[in-house]
Amino acid sequence: MSKELMEILKEGHPFLYKKLPLVDLSTNQVDLDKLCSTMYDTMKANDGMGLAANQVGVEQRVFIMDDDERYYFNPKIVDTSNELCMDKEGCLSFPNMWVNVKRPKEITVEWQTKAGVLKYAKFDDYWGKCFQHELDHLNGITFDTRVSKLKWDNAKKKKVKDESKK
Repeated sequence: MSKELMEILKEGHPFLYKKLPLVDLSTNQVDLDKLCSTMYDTMKANDGMGLAANQVGVEQRVFIMDDDERYYFNPKIVDTSNELCMDKEGCLSFPNMWVNVKRPKEITVEWQTKAGVLKYAKFDDYWGKCFQHELDHLNGITFDTRVSKLKWDNAKKKKVKDESKK
């Protein structure tokens, strides 16, 4: 049985730069189980670790991560550490582009489950970076804006060089 997958919007698509509104989970008419499972299958099929709704053209303030929780509705960061870390990031909407992005090392976050239950957690390193990256998407921010033009141009040159070797 083949899984239903969604099209991932690519760099330049206007929907990627749209800030998505909060979801009222008590009145939402979208089949959230189907949405989340299809987003998850799409993320896995594309070797991703996270995927935000606006990357697949869905106007729901939700992203998924390949962690224990998986689904994050109306997520937000409530606190960040002063310590920053620099780590390599990629994005399914920017295939084969990799740049070092500086972000807070540790974050405290809150979100709602599909059932509307409010949850809290602390993330650092891998999942902290992923949470911040996906939350940026929901706010209409893409990771290319988190680095200098020079770094981005160098990453584009590296992508072209790598792709020419294939």
